[in-house]
Amino acid sequence: MTVETFTPTDDCLINGNLGVRNYGASTTTVVEIGGSKLKLLLKFGLSGIAAGNVCSAAALTLIKTSAAGANYPVTYTLFEIASGNAGWIEGTKNNITAGAGECCWNALAADGASGVTTAWAGSAGLATAGTDYVNTALGTIDTNKMDAQYTAYTFTLNASGLAVIENWFGSDDENYGLLITAPAAGIVAGMSENTTEAYRPVLSVTYSAGGALLKVNFNAQMQNMAGGF
Repeated sequence: MTVETFTPTDDCLINGNLGVRNYGASTTTVVEIGGSKLKLLLKFGLSGIAAGNVCSAAALTLIKTSAAGANYPVTYTLFEIASGNAGWIEGTKNNITAGAGECCWNALAADGASGVTTAWAGSAGLATAGTDYVNTALGTIDTNKMDAQYTAYTFTLNASGLAVIENWFGSDDENYGLLITAPAAGIVAGMSENTTEAYRPVLSVTYSAGGALLKVNFNAQMQNMAGGF
């Protein structure tokens, strides 16, 4: 059994209150994730894990970078981004107008002049279940604004989440990323650009060789043994 950890290859807040802005270079989510107009997109490259391996556990951890505040609990839900939204990139801006090809609330790929080159598959802000994201929850976390700064929150992925992660092994062709949503604004979290490594999002993946691979190795050993008689 092997355990590997990954930081995002792409991660970006999208903000419906400022629908043409990109946050790809932000060190934190800048504003609180959650509510109908604040969502977080993340992508992890798992192609280096060989296809055929079996994912037995996976966990995604976010670090709260905002200071403790009032008692305000919020539950976050993790979803898989749908295939129609393949190809989004985090961008290089920090709370300014998205450049050409960069994502924002209004666009999978902006045109660099506050317009849209490629729209999200369903609707702005990846709001359409079944089109923008697969409407099956992969895990949840419970947060509270009163929690101490640098509290760690971990999504423990369920069986559906493990299947998604395992499908990314060996190739990024079907890796469209993950979407985090909440019913209300909650915490500010560290991003992959954070100068403190410990505050960045981390995906932990536990996997082992698959049954099919073991069967092939067993058959090969039996054939070698048979050749010795």
